[in-house]
Amino acid sequence: MQILDLSHVLTNGMPVYPQDPPFILEEIVNFENHSYSLSILKTGLHAGTHIDAPYHFHSSGLKINQINLKDLMGTARIIDVEKEVKAEDLPSLENMDILIIRTSWSNKWGKKEYFKDNPYLSLEAAEIISKSQIKGVGIDGPSVDPPGEITIHQKLLSNGRWIVENLKNLDLIKSPLVEIYFIPLALEGEASPVRAFAKIK
Repeated sequence: MQILDLSHVLTNGMPVYPQDPPFILEEIVNFENHSYSLSILKTGLHAGTHIDAPYHFHSSGLKINQINLKDLMGTARIIDVEKEVKAEDLPSLENMDILIIRTSWSNKWGKKEYFKDNPYLSLEAAEIISKSQIKGVGIDGPSVDPPGEITIHQKLLSNGRWIVENLKNLDLIKSPLVEIYFIPLALEGEASPVRAFAKIK
């Protein structure tokens, strides 16, 4: 069995969503002057590979620490889409926990165009997902919405689905069905960086 890492490394200078705060990791104690290292971290919660909890857009929605860990892992179905995920692109959403949208957009990570004209979910597709048993949706791009819009976030999150964005390495998964795990920090907030990984048999 292989464990495939699906997360971008969190590092200084990494790309963040336009207008979001930068990611800053600062070593304030180092081995040159002490016998150990100690760092401080300052970041927006939506940096890198991260999960949006329902509270992101709804005051009564679950925060990250309130999402049951068992609901952040399970059988995922991967679908391949170049641009807009339409209703007809969706498979049967039965017997699966998570829907993963693979667009190869992660190949643009670190380039200016990554946050421009990205792939996204149509409203019709989001409505179908919201009425299904799916726990959450992941995508290898910066958002499930077109740039500058929030309608799809509102639809999914208001119906209790979480969203994972900025996945990578999906092209290395050959099977349409895979076991996927999204492990966030136990934050009392609307989002968290995640260590995302898949089990490949």
